[in-house]
Amino acid sequence: MQLATIRDALAARRPDQALHQEVRDILARLIETGALAPGDRLPSERQLTDLSGMSRVTIRKALTTLAEQGLVEQRQGAGTFVAATKTNQRAIMPVVSLSDELRDKGQVSRTIWLHREITRASYREMTVLELAEPERIARLERLRLVDERPLSTERSLFRTSALPDLSTLDQSVYAVLADRGTLPVRVVQSVTAVNMAPREAARLQALPAAAALRLTRTGYDTQGAIIEFTEALFRPDAYKMVLEFGG
Repeated sequence: MQLATIRDALAARRPDQALHQEVRDILARLIETGALAPGDRLPSERQLTDLSGMSRVTIRKALTTLAEQGLVEQRQGAGTFVAATKTNQRAIMPVVSLSDELRDKGQVSRTIWLHREITRASYREMTVLELAEPERIARLERLRLVDERPLSTERSLFRTSALPDLSTLDQSVYAVLADRGTLPVRVVQSVTAVNMAPREAARLQALPAAAALRLTRTGYDTQGAIIEFTEALFRPDAYKMVLEFGG
């Protein structure tokens, strides 16, 4: 199952990134979404080479980068393993949209929709949404501006049970979900440091391979089912995240 998941994820890679960055981002995404759990042993370099069709040097560079980011552990003679989570503290906060958060800060945000469709879920999309069988989902991609400056690119998947109609979408997806009564009741977010691929850098008006913050968000309904999966890439000079713990 693990090999099939990784193989399908690698087959869906984007052609606008350096090869080792593609492999790194794909494996990081599988780790962040739980498709690869802490303690799981990753396929060997040779297996990943066979699965991806890439060189062993590319695979080794991707794994080394993941180890430097603390996502995997490379054990001499044993292999590469998904690292145990280092997050021991959680903040339980209300589920709010980024549009509302920016408005509360006195900033003006605007969304440019790059892609919106209701379509049949791919195998990878079934995996991240934990769908038992193929079904139609909402697939969204947008560029978010703050005070007319690029802030982030976002790719989102929603179950149609939460978002069956895209005709009412304007600036805030969460506003539409709130009106429908299908807003996630729990959201899990992770943030990692990455380098921008050329396409994202162009959209965010940044230099290729510039540093960025990648936010991965998974939203759950009252039954514990995943209804949203979002990947967002932020310019680090345009967005600051502050978390407060304790009383």
